[in-house]
Amino acid sequence: MNARSVVSACARRTCATAGLALLCAAATVACGGGAPVPSDVEPFAGTWRGPLEDIQSSLGVMEIHLAERSGSLQGTWSVALAGGGTLSGEIAEEGAGGIPATRQFRGGCTSGRNGFVWLRISGETLGVQFLFMDCQGLSYGAGRLNRISF
Repeated sequence: MNARSVVSACARRTCATAGLALLCAAATVACGGGAPVPSDVEPFAGTWRGPLEDIQSSLGVMEIHLAERSGSLQGTWSVALAGGGTLSGEIAEEGAGGIPATRQFRGGCTSGRNGFVWLRISGETLGVQFLFMDCQGLSYGAGRLNRISF
């Protein structure tokens, strides 16, 4: 099951159960729907949340908080693993990822900074790839996150 199908299944389950348009709209946001980006905001800044898959831990939910500080993006991340447990850490922008709309961050778990996070923005979706060498329970994977706030 990929990250997109997890989000879609979440919204479908809630909408099928509730059966109301207003609740479906709320479910779409809660399950990974996005909010429009104001033109005066750094496109990557804000809080993003969505499902991810890791080769060690299978499924989880990732949340990233990014803010522009002194001309670069910095922030925190956390992952709630499906099997239980939470991991977190900090990330700081290292530069463009070589592909338009892509940024590379250096980061890791709270125990160290041995890892990388690549973010690619596409509309209201943030594609995430990560590689951590110091996080027990999280090593390499990807996810699709949606903006939940600015």
